[in-house]
Amino acid sequence: MGVGVAALLRYLASRRRLARVECARTDLRGRNSKPETGERRWHGDLVRDRRREFSSGVPVLIELGVLLSDLSAVSVYGRHREPKPGWAWPDDREPLEFTCVPGARGPKKVALKLSVTAGITDDRIAHALPDEPVSIWEIRGSRLGASELRNRDDLSRFRELVGKTFDAIKDQHGMDVELSVFPAVPVPCAVEFGRTWQPKAHPPFLIYDQVPDRGFVLRHSVG
Repeated sequence: MGVGVAALLRYLASRRRLARVECARTDLRGRNSKPETGERRWHGDLVRDRRREFSSGVPVLIELGVLLSDLSAVSVYGRHREPKPGWAWPDDREPLEFTCVPGARGPKKVALKLSVTAGITDDRIAHALPDEPVSIWEIRGSRLGASELRNRDDLSRFRELVGKTFDAIKDQHGMDVELSVFPAVPVPCAVEFGRTWQPKAHPPFLIYDQVPDRGFVLRHSVG
């Protein structure tokens, strides 16, 4: 496991559990090491980060996904409260579908709304990014709610659409686009969003986080 990932997870492991990540054990250079007897797996508990840089869980979880990347053999789980607490996917509802709503062509500043647990109105984006024209894109779930992500395939569909959306934003606005991300997502989606981003293929981005009485506030940058 890379040094950055290990250090981040050591900090997170002592806190309240929000999600579990399973990944193949790697050495400090990031290469997969040979498994010992049976398959060795690492289990890490992710939690809300109280540090000033991140302030809340979503930015740090996206950063964790970036560090893990899509080159690692990783499985991400969310802890479900219903019908009974546990890590297994309940798989008890209709599939959750995701759509991408493209923004206007032209502006070099782009806002990407991730509307999975809740909707995000455009006026909240305008409040966070005033003064300049902004092209507002959105990835939106067919049902909104904190407990709507109920099976592994839902998460796979989200991840696939994120990759296509990154590519579409780059194609429409250029690699030098000023991309800002406004997430309202469950924990597994935050990690997979970060894992999907590719530093050589996708533009850097800023992460905003909702703060009570202040609206969306810039918390972290990636790339």
